[in-house]
Amino acid sequence: MNPKQEIENVVLSLLPDHFEDNKIQRVRSILGNKASQISDEEIEVSLVQFEFLVNSWLDEFERKIFGEKTLQEILRTK
Repeated sequence: MNPKQEIENVVLSLLPDHFEDNKIQRVRSILGNKASQISDEEIEVSLVQFEFLVNSWLDEFERKIFGEKTLQEILRTK
């Protein structure tokens, strides 16, 4: 399993089961009225940017912890 998938699984596990399968609909459900003025495209772009930031931060953290390697890099070498 890759780190991105693991993050997504954690986020999904925090959301109630009754949310729709669609990510954009889940975001709209979470934001409520605040999302009424935001287009689906803007939400999708924001989700991609957020996922990129989270993955970057995790990679940076793992490199600090594991001596300049990510966990995935360490697991590949074994």
